[in-house]
Amino acid sequence: MSTSTYNLLKKHFMPELSMSSIFILQARILKLSHVTVSYDCCLNTCCCFTGTYAGLDSCPFCKHAWYNSEGHSYKKYKYLPIEPHIKSLYLTDHYAKVLRYCTLPRDSEIEDVFDGIHYRMLCQTQVMIDGAELDHHFFSDI
Repeated sequence: MSTSTYNLLKKHFMPELSMSSIFILQARILKLSHVTVSYDCCLNTCCCFTGTYAGLDSCPFCKHAWYNSEGHSYKKYKYLPIEPHIKSLYLTDHYAKVLRYCTLPRDSEIEDVFDGIHYRMLCQTQVMIDGAELDHHFFSDI
């Protein structure tokens, strides 16, 4: 999330959430997560210099240089991979139950996507990739 987006959320929800500044929040997340990945990105946040953009000297969109005169990137994008965090949630009994609420018995009333006909049909459908049928159904525990 960009700083401007965070500040917009903070402005609208500050009284209810008591949100800290984005810098304090980022510091807390970094301290708690121990898992961050940092990418060089364009000063104007047009792109990250990774993948197909890794060999470039400037942004392909706004043409701003990647590095300053001292050889440092103008801006860094700090990324928190979500996979380890989701895995850690499933390791906690309370959150594992919360995250698996869709498997709980339900009455006939439609409350969310898990009660819909399409979702239920997919749960009974074998996954197929490039014409090859796999051994599991959509949304099943593999």
